Amino acid sequence: MKSLGLKADDRYFSICGINIKAVNVQPLEFSGLAPVYAKNYEVFHSDSVDYSIELKITQDINFQGTSVVDSFMRDEYLHNSASGWHIVFDAEFRYFRGECLNTLDAWFGALKASLATYLVHTKRGILLHASSGIMNERVYVIPGASGVGKSTAISKIPGKILCDEITGVTLENNSIHVWSTPFGGDIMPSGNTGAPVIFIDIVKDNTDYICSFSGNKEMLIMKSSVFPGGDEEFNLKFLETVAAISRNFNVQTVGATRQAEFWSIFAGREIQNENNSL
Repeated sequence: MKSLGLKADDRYFSICGINIKAVNVQPLEFSGLAPVYAKNYEVFHSDSVDYSIELKITQDINFQGTSVVDSFMRDEYLHNSASGWHIVFDAEFRYFRGECLNTLDAWFGALKASLATYLVHTKRGILLHASSGIMNERVYVIPGASGVGKSTAISKIPGKILCDEITGVTLENNSIHVWSTPFGGDIMPSGNTGAPVIFIDIVKDNTDYICSFSGNKEMLIMKSSVFPGGDEEFNLKFLETVAAISRNFNVQTVGATRQAEFWSIFAGREIQNENNSL
């Protein structure tokens, strides 16, 4: 069995432009849903740390006898006993600590929750249940719940795949950046980009097509966000972050078959737009 580390030690990760110090990391087996490529996000050292997380390995998670599927915040607690972790954090959101089972799935689950919380607290961005990729110098983000077809669609993109499970979106100087993350998915992700962003509201259909989006951009993000929830102040930060991000991308509704031929429609439109600008 491979492990994240041969002995307990401090480790450093860079995810979505956030530098994270993992304190006293114990050996973790590569089991559960977390992919082997998760280790690619580890960096040798970082002098600039945004926040720290310390997790103790345990054989059993029983947070006040509660079993929940989705993480949520209560009195400075985040927990997900169904996935094998719970964490607490300080008032400044700079130090997270807790327990997790001896799997990368549990360890990275806690890390994902801490990052999602930190991004919202600082209003630097959000994590989304979304696939993402690059085609013709544009970033395409496909948010949605499991089973809507986002992984199938992104696997067919005639370009580079960024991520197929959890995508990070950060805001800097009134422009958004899209990031791959180590949080699940079967496709090897790569890199980040600040290129123009198009969100895709995907609908499974018998034909491939593109049409105008008639919904609410903020609702599209909120329904797909990795958001633990919290008190009134924290929730307001989330809404403000979503509103700021929504002002910086366009949305298209897409009907998609398993062949995902709508990508050729997008490519054709881009060529037509370029010819019209000549």
